[in-house]
Amino acid sequence: MKTSPTTAGGNSARSPLRRLIAGVSLGSDALYGLLVKKWGLSGPFVWPACAVLAVIGAFLAVNPVLDMPINDDWTYARMSQLLVETGHMQFNNWTAPMVGVHAVWGALFIKAFGFSFTILRFSTAVTAAGCALVCHAICRRLGLRSAMSAFTAMALMLSPLAIAMTSTFMTDIAGLFLFLVVLYCVLRCAHASTERASVGWLLATMCAGVLGGSVRQVLFLPPFSMIVSVMVVRWRSRVVVLAGLGALMCLGASAAALLSWQYAQPGSVHNLGSSPVLAWPQIGWRVLLVAFGAMTVAALAMPILASALTIPAAWKRGGAIALLTTGLALAAGALMPDVVLPPWLGNVLTKYGGLFPNEDILGDKPVVLPTGGRILFAAMVYLAAALVGSEGLYALRDRIRAFGWRRPKFPDGQGLTLAVIVLPATGLYGAAILSRSLSGSPVFDRYLLPVMGAVLPALALLHHSLISPRVTAIGWAFLAFSAGLGIAMTHDQIAVRRATLAAADRLTSTGLSRTCVSAGYEYDGWTQLLSEGYIIDPSLVRGGPVHPRFWFDFSTPAVKNCYYVVLSPQPGLMPSEFEPVRYSTWLSPRQREVSIQRNPECNDRSCTTSGPSTTGRPQ
Repeated sequence: MKTSPTTAGGNSARSPLRRLIAGVSLGSDALYGLLVKKWGLSGPFVWPACAVLAVIGAFLAVNPVLDMPINDDWTYARMSQLLVETGHMQFNNWTAPMVGVHAVWGALFIKAFGFSFTILRFSTAVTAAGCALVCHAICRRLGLRSAMSAFTAMALMLSPLAIAMTSTFMTDIAGLFLFLVVLYCVLRCAHASTERASVGWLLATMCAGVLGGSVRQVLFLPPFSMIVSVMVVRWRSRVVVLAGLGALMCLGASAAALLSWQYAQPGSVHNLGSSPVLAWPQIGWRVLLVAFGAMTVAALAMPILASALTIPAAWKRGGAIALLTTGLALAAGALMPDVVLPPWLGNVLTKYGGLFPNEDILGDKPVVLPTGGRILFAAMVYLAAALVGSEGLYALRDRIRAFGWRRPKFPDGQGLTLAVIVLPATGLYGAAILSRSLSGSPVFDRYLLPVMGAVLPALALLHHSLISPRVTAIGWAFLAFSAGLGIAMTHDQIAVRRATLAAADRLTSTGLSRTCVSAGYEYDGWTQLLSEGYIIDPSLVRGGPVHPRFWFDFSTPAVKNCYYVVLSPQPGLMPSEFEPVRYSTWLSPRQREVSIQRNPECNDRSCTTSGPSTTGRPQ
């Protein structure tokens, strides 16, 4: 008896996906049983607890124990450390965010447990767990089931972007948490049963907005827009409108006072004097940045968007447009792969699994996201985004036609109310981020976390209304893939820094000063702060090399660069007597190494005195 080729081939092709879905299902059942039967949790607490445990589990899985900074968090760590030691906020010529309550939060952990970068990462993990809880609460306010609410929270906080930021002491997770608190307070205000409750939630919105702006100045803007939206939704209540005007005035006065304070501090960084560039080539690039940002959000939202791929009705209404869009995009990808294929914006998520080569440390990096995988994932992103977009536009058209424009009402806790609140705030935030590029500042993917915090609940509501109120199997599968990729990439980024620190420790253990060693952006930045307290403006440095070997050399004159820790041999440097430090990663290639090279232009005798730390670790 012959076996049908189609059936046999289909079963074989689907077996890995079926095993993945089965594994996720069994894991979910086991976790649910543990929470309900073993720990006695029940009712509304089970799914939020699952989301929190998933966030903490992902954080622990990356092995975050490392006493070395990651990305920019060395500058924020120093601010928290000095806040404990001196009681004052001290900027260092490298910190553009205001930091504010984020530095205070880190200082509390330092006061309780002592200073280390690992302790500060754990403080961020606590904040990330809070993000999951607030996102769950937002979705519940929108009428979603607890399981779908927890799934949305996990889609947000288990994305590769959020996992990477949770494993640092950067300000992005703290900013996301306060943004979500603002959104929750606004939703409560919009549908409060009494005017007194509305005024109370407006006050809470204003306070959360001030705290958010104290962390990252751009977060002053969304509360302004959201308060105005609440005044539109509750326009019949004179008390709410007057309270909203008062909240706007207080928020504006607080923002002005805090910004004036920051810019008056020694070592603060701001770009108020920068002139925007408005030439047509630059404008075209900014339009492309907007497209990159939209596709990055779509890619990170795939646990929710992917369900549209299994809905026949969605294919019937928008399938032709989705296929045409995807085909054109992939055809263009043959000519411009880095424009069409993910990741798009870069910084945290790149095809190298982290920062681009020579950004954080000298040397080449292997490509960990193969082109074939990027093409397949891009096709699914384009298809899902086009299908969901078409369904959303049809739904919006129907709601607009049924809306009473002469006597507007917002009777439900969903749909139009959320759109009126989220769309202007997201647009204002996006415009503020885009304005950075007009003055020459880069736009990074991690700036999109607040946008994801607003968009993912809206997509979950759309999923609830148009696809299913339940989480689909393909949604769980994409969530598992997203979390697994994020954990692996973050684990490997920490692994290379652990090897870098081990190589630097080999040098300092021989008696060499830490200032003799250049071990990358984070290591050198921390050395400079320990030595002189400030990062140096490159324009003030005289007599240095015209073309420095490492881009950060001008800003860290305390680092004498006698020895370099590198990912691959560099021209102009000599081999040293130290063996390479080998380490393992989870993504291919799994066996890698960092090398130690000697600068022939440096005199070793100048590196025999003790620097700020002879162990290579923070004091």
